[in-house]
Amino acid sequence: MRELVRIRVFAAAIGLLLVCHASSLADGEAEAVIAEIKRVVGANRSGYSVTFCARPPAVRDKSAVGHAFVLLAYEDAEKQASVQRALGFFPKNGSGVFSTVEGELIDDFNKNAGKGPGVVRFTVHIGDEIGKKVEKEIENWQKRPYNLADENCIAFTIAVAKIVKLKTPEKEGLLPIMYMRKLAEMNRN
Repeated sequence: MRELVRIRVFAAAIGLLLVCHASSLADGEAEAVIAEIKRVVGANRSGYSVTFCARPPAVRDKSAVGHAFVLLAYEDAEKQASVQRALGFFPKNGSGVFSTVEGELIDDFNKNAGKGPGVVRFTVHIGDEIGKKVEKEIENWQKRPYNLADENCIAFTIAVAKIVKLKTPEKEGLLPIMYMRKLAEMNRN
């Protein structure tokens, strides 16, 4: 689908170039149109998107409250592949219910394979600059402690949402699935 959009944008750019040539615009005017086409085509080449996801509580997931996680997707030109990383913040050892424990980001696709995708999803397409900031934030969370009250899966998704410049609801008293619904509602536009 993304490739189809790029082809359409490129075709539109070629069409505009032909119109410029046919209408004999002055050199400066034609160059301005070409610069604008390059700007628009370049702006549509961002391959990053962030999807905010949540699952309800599930016995098989050993989760009494559910889980929130982030799916970062991007185009890797070198590998000529689409890359997706579904990352959720978990306690590394222990539960983090009564004390702070070491935390870790885990690939939700691998950890929770077969447990179903997030039932609440909200996707935002972002530029390369913001995508790289999200990747940096992911690195930072690799070293964070986990505790269920404050530093948890919702806190991780909030950190990413703020980088993406989304409006974020207060998390107090909200389970992951309820939080994601509110996040989506607040950012519908």
